[in-house]
Amino acid sequence: MTPFKFFTLLALALTLGACDGGYHEHVHDAYHDGGQPLDDAPALLSFDVIDSYGSNSAFDLGAELALSPYIDDGNFEIDWSVDTLSSYHIRFYLNDVDSIDNAILVASNTCGFGYACGNHSYQQCHYTEDFQMGCSRPESSSWQGYRDIGPLVAEVPQTAFLVVEACDSSDFYCEFATHQIQLE
Repeated sequence: MTPFKFFTLLALALTLGACDGGYHEHVHDAYHDGGQPLDDAPALLSFDVIDSYGSNSAFDLGAELALSPYIDDGNFEIDWSVDTLSSYHIRFYLNDVDSIDNAILVASNTCGFGYACGNHSYQQCHYTEDFQMGCSRPESSSWQGYRDIGPLVAEVPQTAFLVVEACDSSDFYCEFATHQIQLE
């Protein structure tokens, strides 16, 4: 290999290694007693956010995502993709740390064959100036209600984390992913 090719590959590897776009995936340990993963366990393939300003984490890698109750009436969207042949539960949370522990549940749905949401789906969500957050039912205009996120907000702007969790229908196996955002 010529020195030029070597240094070109090295630079490319370092550049790509630095890109994570604020997306963090965490996988829970969940196995049968025999130590084998569940055959029909949902695999969370992607989780993306379109923030109040229209930035899309799927395309705007590295962009700082922000939710504002004053921009686009506080609307934002979450998109996900899950690989499974079975029905699964999808849950959307907000947290002030990069974890699902002690997060506030914002919305929850059952998805899969025969349900309103399939393996690739989205939800419209809304963030209000009085620190309420709610989401529509997947791929629908019907709202699930709002949750008080005030206990997580000390001041604005504040860093927070949107969390999506995909679980099998018995909630035995779950995977989750987070996106860092700014609450304005």
